[in-house]
Amino acid sequence: MTWWLQYGWQIVDGVKEGTERLVVDEAVITSRENFNPLQINVAPREDNHSVWSIHGNQTLILFSLSRCETLYQRYLVNQSAARVKNLRK
Repeated sequence: MTWWLQYGWQIVDGVKEGTERLVVDEAVITSRENFNPLQINVAPREDNHSVWSIHGNQTLILFSLSRCETLYQRYLVNQSAARVKNLRK
C-alpha cells in the first residue's frame, strides 16, 4: 500500500477532450507532492487505468492493478540491484 500511495498514480498537466471530470475540493489536490488518492476515495481497476480531469487543467491517472504489479516488481529488482552495488563499493 505504501508503494501504491507513492507510485500507483500520476498527475500530469493538460487534459484530453472528453476526459471525465472528477469533482474534488481544490484543497485536497494542491500538488503532486502532497496528494493521497485515499483522500478522494478512488481505487485502481484490475486491467485498465482510471483517468480523470481535475481542476480543469490537469489529469489524474490511477494505474491499473496489473500495471502496478509490474511496476512494483521492477521497483523491487532496482532496490536489490542498488543494495548489491552499494555492497561492492
